[in-house]
Amino acid sequence: MNIENTVTVLIVDDDPTSVMILENLMKHEGYKTLSTVTGSLALPLAKNRKPDLILLDVNLPGERGPDICRKMKATPQISEIPILFLSADSNVGSKIECFDAGGQDYITKPFEPREVLARVNTHLRLQQTQKTLTRVLSSKINEISKAQQALLPPKPSEFPDAKFAVRYQQLTGAGGDFYDVLKIGDGVYDYITADVCGHDHSIAFVTAALKSVLIQNSVPQNSPAEILSIANKVMTSVLQSGQFVGISWVRINRVSKKALIVNAGQPPVFYLPLNGQVRTIDVSGDIVGIFENVFFEQQEIDITDGDRFLLCSDGIVEIGGKTPESRAAGIERLVKLCESHKDKNLNKFVQSLVPIIIGDNDINDDIVILGVEI
Repeated sequence: MNIENTVTVLIVDDDPTSVMILENLMKHEGYKTLSTVTGSLALPLAKNRKPDLILLDVNLPGERGPDICRKMKATPQISEIPILFLSADSNVGSKIECFDAGGQDYITKPFEPREVLARVNTHLRLQQTQKTLTRVLSSKINEISKAQQALLPPKPSEFPDAKFAVRYQQLTGAGGDFYDVLKIGDGVYDYITADVCGHDHSIAFVTAALKSVLIQNSVPQNSPAEILSIANKVMTSVLQSGQFVGISWVRINRVSKKALIVNAGQPPVFYLPLNGQVRTIDVSGDIVGIFENVFFEQQEIDITDGDRFLLCSDGIVEIGGKTPESRAAGIERLVKLCESHKDKNLNKFVQSLVPIIIGDNDINDDIVILGVEI
């Protein structure tokens, strides 16, 4: 409706008496009115004032009502306004012409005021219902869109202060690996890689549910271990039989120069100090979604500018295909690769690891490598 919830009705009729009767009828109902006895003024008046409903005479001098209606329905800003035709002609052919032109109703003259008012009210209610449904649907779509956007992993360019690089490859139909980077406070970020195991049609829902839980609970007062405990309570009711989640988590505080590492069944976090040898940080932790009571160890280490961390999924350290190797062997090999390539800038370092690790092997799992620099 128009501003202040006031309904405005445009009356277009070359008979001044009909216009006066209709104006009084509409005003008595509390509606505002606009009127013209000239058909050529109907379209510009409707475009400028955007009434809520139009009462349009069929047989106007110069330009007939159905022709005016067609022009209005072809004008985007007023095409949704309901048009009710008024005519002394009760011929079926005239009615069909008006409906074909886009009219919503047809009222014959001499009209009964109560009938006109009833039809006007009916079409206004229908219009209001449609607008309400459109607003509700648009709101729901916007909520879904915002939720989906929130669940999309960020790109390094979106969080330049987070200083990360990523190599993310999903194996269509097979994987539930994902990563996320969440800003917890000024200079404080959470870096997460996860693997939802038990691949089937529900994996997308499970992944979305898990990411929602992590995002909602990643606040300064919750430690990563506490967040994983919360996630475990939720996911045990969401996951189906045979499904579970492995998560690797690093919270970096660039202000206090501290890093907090938590692991739940994922490969260890690789630590690449600026001055020192590459090593893994092994912390114990239960897999998410299997046990009701879980424990997640946290290890805090001092960090300095230039240090790096590498988080990865199982697909990086458990290569199958022609030359399968154990997780321990894969971890050892990745340590050596990190040592030999750590002089590259962060993005080149991360991107260069995958082709070396995979080689000629077929990729049979998702791949996530998340590199972080202090």
